[in-house]
Amino acid sequence: MNMTESWARRVLVLLCLLGACRALADLPPAPAAAAGSEAIPVTPPEPVIFPLPPPVIWLAPHANTSLDFNVAVGSQFTCRWLHNGRPLAGAAGTRLDITDFKAAQAGVYTLEVSNPYGSTKATTVLRLLNSPVVQVDGAIPAQATVTRTNTAEITLSSGFGSDAAIYYTLDGSDPDFTATLYAGAFPLYNSATVRAMAYNFAHSQWAEAAPVRVEIWPAYPLHVTTAGPGSVHLSPASVIATNYYPSNAVVQLTATATNGWGFIAWSGDITADAATTTVLMDRPREVQAVFGQFPLLATTRGGGTIHVSPAAHSSSNIYAGRTLVTLTATPLKGWSFIHWTGDSTATSAVTQVLLDQPRSVQAVFGAPLNLFTNGNGQVLVDPPTGPYLFGSTIQLTPVPGEGYEFFGWANAASGKSNPLSFPVVTLPDITALFAVPKTSPPKVEVNLGP
Repeated sequence: MNMTESWARRVLVLLCLLGACRALADLPPAPAAAAGSEAIPVTPPEPVIFPLPPPVIWLAPHANTSLDFNVAVGSQFTCRWLHNGRPLAGAAGTRLDITDFKAAQAGVYTLEVSNPYGSTKATTVLRLLNSPVVQVDGAIPAQATVTRTNTAEITLSSGFGSDAAIYYTLDGSDPDFTATLYAGAFPLYNSATVRAMAYNFAHSQWAEAAPVRVEIWPAYPLHVTTAGPGSVHLSPASVIATNYYPSNAVVQLTATATNGWGFIAWSGDITADAATTTVLMDRPREVQAVFGQFPLLATTRGGGTIHVSPAAHSSSNIYAGRTLVTLTATPLKGWSFIHWTGDSTATSAVTQVLLDQPRSVQAVFGAPLNLFTNGNGQVLVDPPTGPYLFGSTIQLTPVPGEGYEFFGWANAASGKSNPLSFPVVTLPDITALFAVPKTSPPKVEVNLGP
């Protein structure tokens, strides 16, 4: 449905409503509502402007006219007028008077009407009779200033006919027959204010167009690539199919990895590691989204176990890039957790590792030395204090008391090694045995003589 059909339908609905209201007015009064019943609220409609103005109104120089509209609405409303997109001071009614019309008053006039339930607007264009029509890229500008990227094509025409002479300036100066003669559509590569004057064939009549400011913004390419399975979404979309953006545009990039992979980081003109980031297009930009998978090696020498969450994607302990993995160390009975080594050096039993590269962590467990002696003696320990890490070695040197001898080791150790190098691969519960040596009986010599 086009705009004209939409407005026509609104006016038709409005007229039907007004007719219904008049018919109801002739009916006898309705009975009062019963006590306790609720009245049905009536919501006033949004404003409707009628009749619709013509799209273009041509006025002779110094002519007077009025833009006068009716507004159908069920509640109070407010109005404002805009000329080429800019509010007109003091214009707050449904009627706008135009006096002594000249080129500066030409352009787009818009009436905006609002109430608490909505708003609407009507637009018309006032042109000086026979004045040049300035088109930018084949379209008549709706505002006094338009923006384009890299270039714009300017086309001029006049109501004087095909034999009209049109002169224009691009620096904002007044146009006349000493300015540049229009010979056909021409490109703009830099910002300019287009002012044009049209003359009839005899140059005895002329008319000037309203100035049109054309802002030419340079555009720069944004070249986006990916390393690894994934994609990048750009917002807003580029103004040109080859990913060109106006100068100083801010572009949001969102990286999305393929299932089983993860976003790692941006490289090139962005070095952020968040999946969503922005880039300022103040020059040509090259950006790459890096996706990856990385292994996690989580081990322990012994003395406990490690729980990993979430689980890996494969039996090779492969994770999507930038997965945050939580590791929990649980010691076996008699052992205690000491610390992590490798890509985590935390001392708490729970730690986290970010898989933005291959990672390797190890949980280290230890145990105290439970040393006992049986008999009079002591044991020198090196190192002297624990806990002793799983896989480390303790050197034990027995020192018997006076009159005692070292007889060997018991419990987790055995033999009579002195000193003893004990590898801590089992709980170091060790007993040193000391005792007084027994006296040997005297030797009896038997003389068997002759």
